[in-house]
Amino acid sequence: MHAISRFPVPAPEQLPDDIRARLLKVQEKSGFVPNVFLVLARRPDEFRAFFAYHDALMDKPGGLSKADREMIVVATSAANQCQYCVVAHGAILRIRAKDPLVADQVAVNYRKADITPRQKAMIEFAMTVAFEAYAVDEPHIENLKQHGFNEEDVWDIAAIAAFFGMHDALMDKPGGLSKADREMIVVATSAANQCQYCVVAHGAILRIRAKDPLVADQVAVNYRKADITPRQKAMIEFAMTVAFEAYAVDEPHIENLKQHGFSEEDVWDIAAIAAFFGMSNRIANVTNTRPNDEFYTMGR
Repeated sequence: MHAISRFPVPAPEQLPDDIRARLLKVQEKSGFVPNVFLVLARRPDEFRAFFAYHDALMDKPGGLSKADREMIVVATSAANQCQYCVVAHGAILRIRAKDPLVADQVAVNYRKADITPRQKAMIEFAMTVAFEAYAVDEPHIENLKQHGFNEEDVWDIAAIAAFFGMHDALMDKPGGLSKADREMIVVATSAANQCQYCVVAHGAILRIRAKDPLVADQVAVNYRKADITPRQKAMIEFAMTVAFEAYAVDEPHIENLKQHGFSEEDVWDIAAIAAFFGMSNRIANVTNTRPNDEFYTMGR
């Protein structure tokens, strides 16, 4: 029997009443509790935020059917090599689409799957958001509109693709990471994602948190050469792995962080921040959000 997570999983009786009630409701409906519920339940505030946004994206009415939404998750999760999401949401997709084959087809190669041209265009855009959000431009939006999607649908596709690349994290919570550390992760990973808004906005916050007018630019350009501690470099190195090669994370990565003084909770925080801002970067790039001019001079 394999452990369901490398992090401790709380017993049901240890959970807050509202979370335990949700788990029981899921169990009654599906016959089991998906492991992701149990793993995230160890962080109650994040559990509530995660599933509130999940429900808002996946259960809402609109131009995307529930099968369409699950299709986006399966395709992007397969590209992210996320076994859990492909298996779990593949099961839901088969039910939503009433098709026993579609989930496997979409996971392996959506371009060859027995789905509509509209759905292929939808997934193509979701893939761009997931892996090249910095390249999203008007032709991508126009192509979706030609397939019958409206602006709200475009937003939904982008939000679903981005959301399923992340777990939530709170930037102002107590713990082994300082507020400057948290902003440092955002600046480094956002720079790698070519997200102008997040680099500029969080660079300003980092300068203020660190009380250093140079550190944000150094971290954005090349964190390995920045005037930061070896511990912070190890932290960012792990965050980069989470952001771009999460499927490769293994025990040696965790042990390396522990050798630099990070606890299990700190490791979770680093991963959650990197993943959450992967989502934020994608939405900012897709919506072409411009940084406020004031950010450029703050903390300098």
